[in-house]
Amino acid sequence: MKKILKVLLLSVTGVLLISVITTILVLWAMDMLNKKGIQEALDFVQNNPPATIWETVIMDLGFYGDAEADPSYGRRLVPGRGHAPWVIRSNLDERPRVLNFALAPGLWAAYQTESASLYQVWRGGILFEGSVYDYVAGPQPTSTGKWFLRSENTTEWKLRQGGRTLPARVRYLGHYYSADRTTAGFEFLLQAGDLQAHLRERPEVTTADGETVFQRHVHVESDTADLQVIQGVVSGDDLVLAPGDNLLSTPLSNPTLIPERGDPLANLDGGDVDVGEQVIANSDCLGCHAETHRVVGPSFARIAQKFRGKAQAEPIEALTDSIL
Repeated sequence: MKKILKVLLLSVTGVLLISVITTILVLWAMDMLNKKGIQEALDFVQNNPPATIWETVIMDLGFYGDAEADPSYGRRLVPGRGHAPWVIRSNLDERPRVLNFALAPGLWAAYQTESASLYQVWRGGILFEGSVYDYVAGPQPTSTGKWFLRSENTTEWKLRQGGRTLPARVRYLGHYYSADRTTAGFEFLLQAGDLQAHLRERPEVTTADGETVFQRHVHVESDTADLQVIQGVVSGDDLVLAPGDNLLSTPLSNPTLIPERGDPLANLDGGDVDVGEQVIANSDCLGCHAETHRVVGPSFARIAQKFRGKAQAEPIEALTDSIL
């Protein structure tokens, strides 16, 4: 009787195992056909050994996490947009909490969510590097190509009513999609004393007279009568928005090459700036850390406090292990 039960148990286990393997293969085959097409999928199976095929199956279906870490994995490409997904939150160019829009193939717009302001419009792409994407600590996503619009200055928001103009605080509320996910934008609150405004911005690109035009559709809502919303940069021109719908159009011309990141040690000259500060300034550390306050990771001051009073070798070893 025990032998019969053992045989039955092994048989059931075998059937379940075969079912699981079959399901995995079917899911992978469907994914492969969807991504590459029949001919390329057949070529892959015919030209690779079983071990390579199984490794690819496991990686593609996300059992190791690599596939899911790929920003394009399992995402539906929206017609006319240049990436899947076409709206991405990430660090970018050492700036934390950036919202990126792939508005058209090869054409991107990026906003800094902390200040709810436009950072860059460029033709090119994003190099997705870092622990989230390739398990390498240190690097962060960077923009590549040529930029049309770029703001390196600090952005300020103000609210104006009557004869008073007050600096406003930004409260980012997140991004949103239309019902069919073909358009998207973000929304935020501006608060200054008893004044408040709710803004929604939706970026787009269009073509006019053969020229590519970047459009910012900004909707302003407020219960305050005669309110004006002002966005400007330090030592720069102001942009005044009225309640209701605002359309800001900028032709995209005269692109400028985005500089490549250099060697973090290339600029060490032993001058007045501390060597450590130069290394940090030329690395991706500032994408996650600031001197006195938390960004993505702890502040440099907090890290220094943690290792205060310890021999130099100990923090070096601990920080090296953490970074690498």
